[in-house]
Formats: sequence, C-alpha cells, structure tokens
Amino acid sequence: MNIIEAVEREGFLEVRVEGLFSPNTIEDFIRSFASLILERKATRVLADALRVTGTPSTLDRYTFGTGLARIVPASVRLAMLARTEMADPQRLGSMVARNRGLAAEIFDDRDEAIQWLMEESGKPESRDV
Repeated sequence: MNIIEAVEREGFLEVRVEGLFSPNTIEDFIRSFASLILERKATRVLADALRVTGTPSTLDRYTFGTGLARIVPASVRLAMLARTEMADPQRLGSMVARNRGLAAEIFDDRDEAIQWLMEESGKPESRDV
C-alpha cells in the first residue's frame, strides 16, 4: 500500500491510499502514515483506502490495528474508508486499535465516515454494521 495523496479538508486531513495490502509492508505503511499525520499536525484523519486491493487475513487485521494504535498518536480520530469486501464484518482491526486507545473506525460509506469523524465525542462507540 502506498500513500498517493494527502489533502487538507475543512476540519480533517484526507489521506488517499492505493495498492496491494501486503503483510510484508504493514509496518512501513503505518510508519509513513503516522509521520504524515504528525507532519500535518492532524487530529482528524479520513484514510481513503477504496483503491486498496487484496484480502487481509485475521492476523493481518490484528497486526494493522495494533500497529496503528502503537504508532498513531492517541489524540487522532481515524476513519478508514474501504470497500465492503475489504472490511472485516467484525471490524477486527478497528476494534483492536480502539481497545488500545486509538479512536478508529472503518466504513464503506464516505458520508458516514465523515459524519463519525466530525463528531465531538471523545471515544467512539462500537457500531453495528
């Protein structure tokens, strides 16, 4: 996966990502992603991963969630936008990240993602999808 664009929107940073989801590059991607967030001093981030392909395993999702929570600052509210078939129905990655203190959620609808991202609540509640 590669970051292809980062655009400042009103109230949040939108990061567009594309490429093949690969277990071999999770850590490098998360480090680049976190560096960009820190560089831009973003506290609300929409990660648009609609162009990401591949099928992450359960372990990949767990690794991704723990990596995000370990490297992305806890002050960040993160909405991930992904194709329905790419997102785990149990939302394992975002659940793992939330359990480790990162306000993170995954969506397949852009408007819902932005609405959640812009909410004022401190910690996100798990949502049924």
